Amino acid sequence: MQRLKLNHLSKYKKKQLLNTLHGVEIKIQDILTVSRKQEEEKAIKENPKFFYKYAVKYSKTKSNIGPLIDEQGQSVQEPKEIAEKLRLQYESVFSQSDPEKKI
Repeated sequence: MQRLKLNHLSKYKKKQLLNTLHGVEIKIQDILTVSRKQEEEKAIKENPKFFYKYAVKYSKTKSNIGPLIDEQGQSVQEPKEIAEKLRLQYESVFSQSDPEKKI
């Protein structure tokens, strides 16, 4: 908002006007905040699927893998060692496809 030119007013009047103006600005911000919240609540009620999709999208947290424990009971914390242990586990679980059988 553009402030009024207050050069010709006394200091007391300037301070009083600025306080009044500040109070009005705060009231306007409060009204806009309440209005926005009401619009958001209405949108959520009208389209809850969109809201939950939005909420899930921004609520996901990423976590690190590890530390792992190897066959000897030792803790594995280095990223390359963790990657190698995971690769070995993956290979042990999945079998090689038979080249004679076509899928």
